[in-house]
Amino acid sequence: MEAKDLMTGCLYRVNEDVCLPKGTIVVIRGIDADNRFPERHLIGSATCLPVNSEDEFTYGVWVEYLEPIPLAPEILEKMGFKRDPLWHHCDKDLDNYSISVQLGYANRIEYIEIKEKCKDDFVPSKRTKLYFTHIEYVHQLQQTMRLLGIEKEIIL
Repeated sequence: MEAKDLMTGCLYRVNEDVCLPKGTIVVIRGIDADNRFPERHLIGSATCLPVNSEDEFTYGVWVEYLEPIPLAPEILEKMGFKRDPLWHHCDKDLDNYSISVQLGYANRIEYIEIKEKCKDDFVPSKRTKLYFTHIEYVHQLQQTMRLLGIEKEIIL
């Protein structure tokens, strides 16, 4: 990964035993894209808070040692999505939005549909439908929801 791929508040996984054990899920609290360790060819670091940290102590992790977390139906279910195995999709109703995830072969996400709820469903110009197709990772879903103003915590 590169520093430009990170976003504060998003979840990633540590992929090497560094100051945190490999496999630790972290929330990005800060990004320093200019930090360098030339001897090891490392560029960019992130301030990371381990999920479920009791002491809330943050750690500096080189960007190269972070990886995205694949988005799986099990993660969606932990977030409160209701699964319909017959139709291969998961749905979630929020205050102002409805999110529907279409699952394909091997439970891969084919697309995510986010509909803005409106009081007058008979006025098509007031109803918004957005399709997002290439969401494969947890941080991509977080970024999409953040851009739409949807505040929903992702539970792993």
